[in-house]
Amino acid sequence: MYAQTAIKPNTLLRNGAYGIVMRGVQKCTRGCSSLWDRKRLPLCCIKLDTATDPACGTAGFLISAFKHILKENKEKPLTPDERKNLMDHFVGYDISPDMVRLSKVNLYLHGFPSPTIFEYDTLSSEEKWDENFDVMLANPPFMSPKGGIRPHKRFSVQANRSEVLFVDYILEHLRPNGRAGIIVPEGIIFKSATAYKALRKLLIEDGLLAVVSLPAGVFNPYAGVKTSILLFDNGLAKKTEDILFLKIQNDGYDLGAQRRKIDKNDLPQALEIIKEYKTALKENKKFKLNEEQAKIAHLVAKEKIAESGDYNLSSDRYIKAVNFVNQKWPMVELGQVCEIFNGSRPKGGAINKGILSIGGEHINYDGSFNLEKKKYIPEDFFNKLKRAKLETGDVLVVKDGATTGKVGYFNDKSPFKIAAVNEHIFILRVDKEKIDSFYLYQFLKSPKGNTEILKHKVGAAQGGINLSIKQIKIPLPPLEVQKEIVEQIEVKQKAIDAAKAVIENLERERRYFGQEIRKIKDVEWVELGELYEIERGGSPRPIQKYLTKKDNGINWIKISDTKGVSKYILKTEEKIIPEGAKKSKMVYEGDFILSNSMSFGRPYIMKTTGCIHDGWLLLRAKFKQVDQDFLYYILASEYIYEQFEKAATGGVVKNLNIGLVKKTKIPLPSLEIQKQLVVEMEEQEKIIEANKKLIGIMEQKIADVLSEI
Repeated sequence: MYAQTAIKPNTLLRNGAYGIVMRGVQKCTRGCSSLWDRKRLPLCCIKLDTATDPACGTAGFLISAFKHILKENKEKPLTPDERKNLMDHFVGYDISPDMVRLSKVNLYLHGFPSPTIFEYDTLSSEEKWDENFDVMLANPPFMSPKGGIRPHKRFSVQANRSEVLFVDYILEHLRPNGRAGIIVPEGIIFKSATAYKALRKLLIEDGLLAVVSLPAGVFNPYAGVKTSILLFDNGLAKKTEDILFLKIQNDGYDLGAQRRKIDKNDLPQALEIIKEYKTALKENKKFKLNEEQAKIAHLVAKEKIAESGDYNLSSDRYIKAVNFVNQKWPMVELGQVCEIFNGSRPKGGAINKGILSIGGEHINYDGSFNLEKKKYIPEDFFNKLKRAKLETGDVLVVKDGATTGKVGYFNDKSPFKIAAVNEHIFILRVDKEKIDSFYLYQFLKSPKGNTEILKHKVGAAQGGINLSIKQIKIPLPPLEVQKEIVEQIEVKQKAIDAAKAVIENLERERRYFGQEIRKIKDVEWVELGELYEIERGGSPRPIQKYLTKKDNGINWIKISDTKGVSKYILKTEEKIIPEGAKKSKMVYEGDFILSNSMSFGRPYIMKTTGCIHDGWLLLRAKFKQVDQDFLYYILASEYIYEQFEKAATGGVVKNLNIGLVKKTKIPLPSLEIQKQLVVEMEEQEKIIEANKKLIGIMEQKIADVLSEI
């Protein structure tokens, strides 16, 4: 198709063949971040001698690296033997056979007689795992397939997200003095999931030299995702206790869809800073940024990054810390602008009515309130309270426990009018003549403010904060300036609130999936038992006798394995030996499992094999009459859950039994209609994800407003 061997390196045919390459690219995919690399960006990563790209796409990075080396050797051009030797040291992998063909043609067109590009699944195959490299660079795919990646067990970080695994892969395959440059999505920088935090800890401890934050839109029009460049140098990183952060505001092009050329370009200065930093480390000299360089770069101690435990690599968090030292507004202690006190509640058990009592579990990380599990105090106790009653404009801070430092705000838009706080919450009641309460709330909720709160956390285990938070210093502009800042934030907050409303409405639609089917004529309602073999799992006892840590153990699927999982079971925390499997029930990829106790009725699709205990039911299809995703959405719907709830037996702990589930009826339209309904649900999922992205953008804009104080 791509006529690899027929191409000869004359200019006319070279141009024609390149057209074939690009048409092939467009046919393979559109909008893929791994294909549409901006050619100037690799120069940030490739001050290199050799290059390896484990997700090479069309080999854009490798070619840019090759051209850069040639350019650096213009005064004394490479001999033919040196060129050949250099070309032999460029290696690329890609999972797609089409991409392998395209990259080989592209390299051939750039003078490589025998491109060393391999069709290889970097994340799932172990064939080339033991090959290590001096230099690696990549702009790997950011998107993970539905259900996640299924990697082998040799990665240091256990994850199923491609961006996590690719970064881990590069760390694993760098030689002791190896260097690397990799473009990553923002999730790598700040996401709080366990795998992301574990990866960042590994980065800081094992070779990370610099983080270059790129502006959102740098890959327009093909991808608008916000990205950063991670630069590694195993040799130099050992010689410093700092990480260099650089924030690129402009890259020489505007950030619109057309990417028109502009005068502003921070990249040359950033490259010069990196070069000076590396030189200083090589020569064991102290490195200091001048005033101009400090506008886009700063050094942060690794110890400082590790303080919070999340190893956040957001440059803004640390830039703010620098800016606030020399800002134009006075810094005052928190205790100078507000009263701080905690609430209380009476002794005794829970009651079912009274006045709402707010605790740490009722405050979300975004500052909103979660009242799914309400708690109450008696009205007469509330009336006797002197200080714990909430007033409009109160700022709330969780003072102890697992969620210490969460910040909330009570005003006339809150989902309740009257409430008190319990002993686990601090109320910050402002002096209105000194500070705007919403300004204070936004500051304390920001990464900078929250970091300051957590600096005061003390105690073993989960620990907590005390009245020492009065010493937290905050910037205090005049009230009129605070109000201007609040107005800017409120505009962005309204966009966040609107996006959250869209997400909430669509998630409600998901819960009511299948309701419209009732309106379709002649839709048959069929008992699950007619469509599926339904069996209960089995529990070998005592379970400790059958658990194993050996890699060849059989997955032991527990309810706890579904934490953070919405649809697919990919892996388990524990394994059992074959003797235990004989006393249990094996499930295979494609099977459905349904929780039948405690949080009963929740469906999951197996993406691995394993054994289920007697808290699960297995649903295995008898016929191919039901689309797998359609069944998932039906079983997860409110309508089916209500059927399960009515049919469940037991007292405090309700259970589903096989007979009840078998008799549960589901609508069975044609496969065509099933697939159509699934497509609609997936479109809604895309809208939900787009709104989540909008929320992230607006939250960053709020952070930017606060950083300018």
